[in-house]
Amino acid sequence: MMARQSILYCGVCGYEEKVEKGILRSIKELELLFPNKKITTNLIFDWCGEIVSSRRTQRVLNQHFVRLGYNKTSHYIRN
Repeated sequence: MMARQSILYCGVCGYEEKVEKGILRSIKELELLFPNKKITTNLIFDWCGEIVSSRRTQRVLNQHFVRLGYNKTSHYIRN
């Protein structure tokens, strides 16, 4: 996957999706594979292959999840 403004696209098959939807899909995959892992900005940023910025990842997390803790100890849970 590659990012182009607010769209993620696959260079092989041509599949496109909005960045926000792609990040949320990746979070769901991570939760299925590792249900006990705490969701953090850096974890999602790394999990997504650093395709989108960590700031954008943090914005999506803040919009769709509840943040617990501050600074390095912060993590997110579903609403």
